[in-house]
Amino acid sequence: MTRSVILTTLLIVAFLGQLAFGYRISGVRPPWEVLPPTPSPAALEASAFGDKEFLYRVLVLDLQNFGDTGGHSTRMADYDMPRVVDWLKVLDSLDVDANHHMMLATQYFVFTQDLTKLDDLIRYVQEEVPLSPARHWRWLLEAVYIAQMKRHNLPWALELAKQLSSYDYPDMPIIARQMGAFMSERTGDYAGAAAIMSRVLAAHEKDALPGEADFMRDFIESMNQRAAGAPRENERGLLPSLP
Repeated sequence: MTRSVILTTLLIVAFLGQLAFGYRISGVRPPWEVLPPTPSPAALEASAFGDKEFLYRVLVLDLQNFGDTGGHSTRMADYDMPRVVDWLKVLDSLDVDANHHMMLATQYFVFTQDLTKLDDLIRYVQEEVPLSPARHWRWLLEAVYIAQMKRHNLPWALELAKQLSSYDYPDMPIIARQMGAFMSERTGDYAGAAAIMSRVLAAHEKDALPGEADFMRDFIESMNQRAAGAPRENERGLLPSLP
């Protein structure tokens, strides 16, 4: 038997062996986690190579896509939401002023089919916004909506709305400043609603449109009347209660 025939035979045997081995373990699947554990601060520092902004961009896209890689497709309900929050906090440590991870928290992971998991995201937003309120106040609007409409938790929605109304930045629309008043009315705290709206009016009466200023005055008067137990009189000009 020639040398070439021997080598060819060995290659064929090795190939058939590989096929047999592959067939044998075809049902074996290695353990797979939707989200890997978060890296330590030291590992982050080493991975950044002095450029935390670049690492932020890499990891925020990883977080967005972790569940749909390697041939997997993961339902939102299958995400470990506390671990998602841990990853969001890692991204905070890289760039606390960035917005992409805040968008993931309020407009991506909130589509989980398990609504109880939304509490972790709402709490994260509530605690994160004070770290950079001038950049992140707008995400409280999303949190108010999620708490009220998806979790049906009016007290929590009111707490978030009051937090939002405590901020006053030039790029905030008037309704964001007024949100605490609207949610106070929704929960029956008419005196609190009047107080918050009075504060907004005092700070922005000069730069508010005439119709907006008139609305705030009417709102304050109506809330004070209701707080005093007076019957609801003419409330034309008031916006309907928030859904």
